[in-house]
Amino acid sequence: MYYAKAKQFIDDFLAKNQLSELSKTVHKNLHYCLDYDIFHIEDETEEPLGISKLYGLPHLPDSIDFPPDMLFLGQFNCAEIKPFDIFNRFPEKGILYFFVDETGTETECFFYDGPVEDLKICPYPDPEDPESFLEDQEEYIESAYTISFDDTELCILSRGWEESFGDMSLIFIDELKQFFGDKILIIGHDEYYEFPDDFIFGAPRFWQDEEKDENQEMLLCFKFTEEGNINYFVEDGTLDPNKDVCEQIEGIYSGT
Repeated sequence: MYYAKAKQFIDDFLAKNQLSELSKTVHKNLHYCLDYDIFHIEDETEEPLGISKLYGLPHLPDSIDFPPDMLFLGQFNCAEIKPFDIFNRFPEKGILYFFVDETGTETECFFYDGPVEDLKICPYPDPEDPESFLEDQEEYIESAYTISFDDTELCILSRGWEESFGDMSLIFIDELKQFFGDKILIIGHDEYYEFPDDFIFGAPRFWQDEEKDENQEMLLCFKFTEEGNINYFVEDGTLDPNKDVCEQIEGIYSGT
């Protein structure tokens, strides 16, 4: 795992240069995420049911209704994520579904761990108000993607520690980049454009200095419109599939 290697690399560099007292500060700014690859879906009916996917149409069982007047963001097969789940935030198996209203302020999520054979492609429901219309609905349906997690692990080091490093700062950055190549990003608060648009784990994309609760940990992030992101957090660090998943996950929109 790149995250463990990065932590060890940091500690070794700091110890070699008599800077071990800075270890906690640097580790706090180091984040692990999955910057997954996506592939456009031409025909929803040709894709296996229950796979991880963005947008398009969800694969739902009869026990879960497509929430009205909401957009489908994506579904994630936990078994596909689990090999990379170094924080143990996801269940071993099952599918997580994410929906949001057009403003980004109201979110819904569901969890299903039953037979894949009971899933079916579910169309958008008719709106509760006949006069209402989701302007982005067609775009979301057509912009369907499958997800691959192969070789998508990424470490992100947020800036803010450079002054304490003194003259060693540039040497440290150079050695990090030489060792990890494109598997590490070093960014400041004004360099979000270098950050992945959609990712799992990582650090929240807060544009207006929002804050999460102390007991919440980052689960995943979606780009939502051109101006913002929806960050999803899990309470107490780990999703418990034996409890109501919706009560354990909170979605927070942040925009410019």
